[in-house]
Amino acid sequence: MSWMLKWRKIGIFLGVLALGILMVGSPAKAEVMHVLHLDPGFIGHPVNLDILEGQAFIKWDTGDLSYPSDLYVSVSSTEIEVVWDTSYALTEKGVEIGVKKDYLGFKNDDPFSDIVLETKVPFGEWKVADSVEKDGFIMTRIGPEARVRLALAPRGMRSGEATWYKYKGGMFAASPDFPKGTKLQVSLADDPTKSCVVTVNDYGPDRDLFPSRVIDLDSVAFKKLSPLSAGKLNVTVTPVPPPETDKDDKSG
Repeated sequence: MSWMLKWRKIGIFLGVLALGILMVGSPAKAEVMHVLHLDPGFIGHPVNLDILEGQAFIKWDTGDLSYPSDLYVSVSSTEIEVVWDTSYALTEKGVEIGVKKDYLGFKNDDPFSDIVLETKVPFGEWKVADSVEKDGFIMTRIGPEARVRLALAPRGMRSGEATWYKYKGGMFAASPDFPKGTKLQVSLADDPTKSCVVTVNDYGPDRDLFPSRVIDLDSVAFKKLSPLSAGKLNVTVTPVPPPETDKDDKSG
């Protein structure tokens, strides 16, 4: 009978192990779920709905909602999922969603990045949405089924052509994207090991006139990357964060 007892113990162990695997491998459930029934009263005039305890909103203009529908809003981790029960209830324009900039403790510790919204459609990839900021909310338009999340997007143009000019005769540059005093690392696009650090001391080039021009380098800085006879270079531009001050430094 001892062998039967052993097999029983093994069976119990395998059963517990399988249950554990199922629990770990199962998809995470939404932490918050709101269901809104949009009856005919929501059609024919502008609507602004607060959701997620005022941390976000959904609104649409007259004519954007054509039929009654149930609206499901769920939050899993940092993602907000918006699903309309009747997808054809929305016009192609979709609806506007706004999310507070600090939703779920989101922070921006990078002075060279901006908080934006990323969206994702079913079976798609996360993409930065065309968003605007107003009254502490980041806003964009979405269709009948989408996921939305806050993200950081690098500020300014980060790659393109660099030309040179004679101005200060030092490690300086003109930039249309970064304020004066910002330090930038400029690297050759085809050889990132070749780079230099410059300080922005002027504005330019005009992006409307030179859409592919990312920066203008002082001739001294340009020669660190290539002879002046090259005329222009393909480069990448990376902001250099200011050095952190030691709060515990009591010297001086």
